[in-house]
Amino acid sequence: MSHRYGRHGFDAWSRLRTRRMSRFTRSVVPHARVAVIRIHFQLNNQERMLIVELDENNLSLSGKELVATKQLVDASLEPVSPAPDPLSDFKEKARFDGAWQARKDMDSLGYLPEREKLRALAKQHAMEYAYVHAGEWTRGKELEDLENIYADSYLASYDGTVARESKGRVIPLESEKKAQGIALRDRARDSARGQLLTSYRLDYQAAIRAQETLRLDVENDPASIAQIEGFVKVYRATYEDEKGAEREQSNLSGPFPQA
Repeated sequence: MSHRYGRHGFDAWSRLRTRRMSRFTRSVVPHARVAVIRIHFQLNNQERMLIVELDENNLSLSGKELVATKQLVDASLEPVSPAPDPLSDFKEKARFDGAWQARKDMDSLGYLPEREKLRALAKQHAMEYAYVHAGEWTRGKELEDLENIYADSYLASYDGTVARESKGRVIPLESEKKAQGIALRDRARDSARGQLLTSYRLDYQAAIRAQETLRLDVENDPASIAQIEGFVKVYRATYEDEKGAEREQSNLSGPFPQA
């Protein structure tokens, strides 16, 4: 049995036309439209997504460039990584140089270099490295700034290495190096006179040197005795080490360690 208006009713054609035309008609009231822009960064393999709100009126102007609003929404799920430091290799070289120099100085007898000499040595290394690896990372940078950056990393690593090695010592490493330097010079002097000290006389001389160098308050500081004892042990071991004295003979021409 058929219906005179068809099985969809008498207004089927009207509903069909309305449904088709609704895809092309525009609302009188403008609606916000957005454009999604995806930007991929190959450097850190990340993606940044920007949502740009577009002006409804501009969409109907053919042949003209669309104008984006100033409102930007960052919909990135991951935070943007900071830009890599172009001086990272430069600073890493300084860090290793400082640690290596600290261990070299601690293994040698007699002294720790003065601060000014260490900084001058660090600046020299900085210029040598910059000269060999000059390029994009050095362009536009002042040489003095490069020297200071290198020296700061160098000295921080040097001090950190010395501090770690100084843990558990009876006397500070600096005082230990002074004891070694004084013992080497005293031995050279006594050897030239033909009067190398032994036994208790050597301990007496070491104790005198400890008082002169450490300047301790023996009466009010109970820990001063332990420091003098540690100084005497280092002094005596260095004084009696003939091979060590020969190995460090080149250092004897240097200035006497300051107390």
